[in-house]
Amino acid sequence: GIFTQDDLKTDQDCADFRDVLNCDAQDMDKYAFMFTRDDHDDDDDDATKNMSKIEKQKKAAARGRNLWQQRYRDTPHVLCGRLHQIKAQRVHWKDGLGPTYGRYRAELFYDEEEYYLQMDSHTAFTLNWDVILINMHLQLNNDYGVISTYPKPLQNPTLWHWTPIDASFSRDIYVICKTGVLVDKLTKSFKLSPANIIHNPGQPILTAFFAAGFSFQKGHRITNVPYDPYAAFVFDGEEMSMAVRMWTHGYDFYAPNADVAYHLYSPNDKKIRPVFWESDDWTKKKQWKITRYSEFRLNVIMGLHDLLHNFIPKTSIDLREMEKYGLGDKRDVAGFWTFTRIDIKNLTELSPDLCPQYRNGGMAPFRIPWKNKTEDPYGPVLV
Repeated sequence: GIFTQDDLKTDQDCADFRDVLNCDAQDMDKYAFMFTRDDHDDDDDDATKNMSKIEKQKKAAARGRNLWQQRYRDTPHVLCGRLHQIKAQRVHWKDGLGPTYGRYRAELFYDEEEYYLQMDSHTAFTLNWDVILINMHLQLNNDYGVISTYPKPLQNPTLWHWTPIDASFSRDIYVICKTGVLVDKLTKSFKLSPANIIHNPGQPILTAFFAAGFSFQKGHRITNVPYDPYAAFVFDGEEMSMAVRMWTHGYDFYAPNADVAYHLYSPNDKKIRPVFWESDDWTKKKQWKITRYSEFRLNVIMGLHDLLHNFIPKTSIDLREMEKYGLGDKRDVAGFWTFTRIDIKNLTELSPDLCPQYRNGGMAPFRIPWKNKTEDPYGPVLV
């Protein structure tokens, strides 16, 4: 399922994949209207010079879609014949409410599928990524295993330039070794450090952290630990709150030993896509205040409210459905801080660097089992 929103700058729909795919190889001509180039599409012509900024942005967006259409002019796209398997829901960008809420909406498409892949937009995949991830998950020997890390950066300027390649099982891998805390914020939100590179261990390794931009797990994770719809406009703190909830529900995190996905990051802090905190509503409608109280909610869930901001009355925080979107009973939350080596009483510094443990085979020797060890699904990673 795809949950998407209109473009913040142009206030119009992003390209619908159904409108840019040529799926009828027997009758190419009926799609000719999709592939018409604008011979006068020149930024230097008088018409363009007289356009407003918004009109130019819309024109640029249309040009980008046309480039994608040209690419599949004569060859059916790989999705052709599978459109019935894809569900999409669009909302106006003002109703998007940030990435955490967006992931909640995407999870509503879940229909008891065996596996679930979560990713950010602007992600490109290798050939046979699905088969590779399923086999890798079987290798975990843990039904509650979650394969997750920050993908390596896409070296292409746009997704339109991407040509799928074979996944590599020999290149160095990305791992998340530590986290920091935004101490200047009233809510003291966690923010994971950028990924580090380590030598490929030859198999998935147990790690400590969850990356929201890429994770592959059994579908029951959505049933057991669904995304929180009451955490609107949260960005910082999303990953740690989900990690704590998932871990206490019994899930373990693993770094993949093959690159199956790449992400189009913002190079050199260049803004290549709009973000919700740059909209006018962020200030005019005080959406920043909604973010703050969403973060208060997440800290309550993680058991950090009294430690970090006990001067904020709990009665002022949205605590709806705390049982459904709260902690699990497989492991105590105190064990999570021990396992990740985060000193919650001293959150002014980065947590200890776990890269040495990852380079030495991962966190398996330090894993904390379920309270009921007979029900614990964990087993050593299969070689």
